[in-house]
Amino acid sequence: MPGAPPRHVGVVPDGNRRYARKAGIPKRDGYLLGVERALAMVEWCRAEGIRHVSAFGASHDNFVRRPADEQQWLHEALVRFCEGVAALPDTALHVFGDAMALPDGLRGRERLIAFERMPHGDAAALTVHVGANYSSESEVTALLRAARAHGVDRVAQAPGEFLLSAGVPAVDLVVRTGGQQRLSGFLPFQSAYAELWFTATLWPEFRRDELDAALAWYARQERRLGE
Repeated sequence: MPGAPPRHVGVVPDGNRRYARKAGIPKRDGYLLGVERALAMVEWCRAEGIRHVSAFGASHDNFVRRPADEQQWLHEALVRFCEGVAALPDTALHVFGDAMALPDGLRGRERLIAFERMPHGDAAALTVHVGANYSSESEVTALLRAARAHGVDRVAQAPGEFLLSAGVPAVDLVVRTGGQQRLSGFLPFQSAYAELWFTATLWPEFRRDELDAALAWYARQERRLGE
């Protein structure tokens, strides 16, 4: 039905490095500015009454394909974001992915692993889900491992319980910045019926009025959800 606000907004925050080049600042500073924007986004969503926000903090490919110094900067930004969310009142933090598989040399790796193991519930007004060392391929791997451990029939009855992103609800609206119009493996199961909103704005430049525009656009969509 048109007009209903999204319960769950997913974010693919693309463009930190390109913003750094554009602004003539170090790439590390581009990532840190991205953290500030992500924490602001969380507060904007809270003000709109949104219950869940999912952020693609860092993909598996980010840690495989980027140089070691960029891996460290990205990791530092990811940990800083998680720490910022954990400090917010009435907010639950849910880190999903495979932090244990991150390179041992990353500073703060144990902190991220601790965040991933931290329990979360639905009692908070807002739950922030953060993908760390996450990919769509890892979801398939998780299901295959579960099938070996518990049997195919058991997993087939409730596959969502065995996903690497178990506990992340269905996404209503995905916002991707940076000009690319793809999901890049972001929550493929939960985003199956999500509305997709793309903008060329680089993530550190994303503003509240753009979120408002995305929410207004979402409110005009007729969500049939397979009907």
